[in-house]
This record gives sequence, structure tokens and C-alpha cells, in this order.
Amino acid sequence: MAPEPSAHEAPVAGWYPDPENPQMARYWDGSQWTDDRRPLVSNVEVSGWLLFFGYAGAIFLPIVGLIIGIVLLVKKATGHGVAVLAISIAIFALGFAITTGEDRDAGRSGGRSVEERLQQITSSAERQTDR
Repeated sequence: MAPEPSAHEAPVAGWYPDPENPQMARYWDGSQWTDDRRPLVSNVEVSGWLLFFGYAGAIFLPIVGLIIGIVLLVKKATGHGVAVLAISIAIFALGFAITTGEDRDAGRSGGRSVEERLQQITSSAERQTDR
């Protein structure tokens, strides 16, 4: 809480915990309290390991990234939480697009696998070089 100013020194203008409501911050203009109030935001400390595993998990094991992203949001580390969740969802979407794309390609090529198509291309190229 900002002390009331004395004749010799006044606190610097800025946001301070509201002396009337501990859940709010109130603006001190350098000489008096203003009517401006906002919710008191506390600095959230998040473990470096939690951030590391959140980002690494989002990339290499997206389900872990989703869980840690939710934990970060609950701990009010919204910037990191949203980033970890976004990366996890993007990796899930990329994986889904790749796997469904392979299924569509297999349908167009008569149900042949990638290995079968590669073998066909390789043997065709070998025939061309033998000529």
C-alpha cells in the first residue's frame, strides 16, 4: 500500500494496491489518489522447467503441451499458456492433415502404398536409363 504523502516526500505517481480494496489497484497521481481503479495483477512466477516441458511437449508430444498449456492458464501465465496451447493445436492439425492426405493419395493411386508407388517410380527410372 502506498503511504500517504508527507510534507517532505510523496510517492511516485503510479499504480498501487488500493487502500480501500485489496483486490484492486488504484492510481496515485503523485499528490493524491485518483478515481481510476483496475484489478490488481500479481506477478506470476512460473517454473522454468514447466515452460521448457510445455514448449517441448507442444512440439514433440502435443497432448503434454495441451495439459501444460492448461496448467499455465490456470496459474495465470496467460501469454505462455496460450502459446503452448496454440503450438499443440497446430501440431495436432498438421499431423491430422498429413495422415488424411496420405489416405486420400492412397485412394487416388488405386490403394497402393507409398512404398509400392516409390518402387514403381524407381523401376520406371531404371528402365529409362537402360535404354
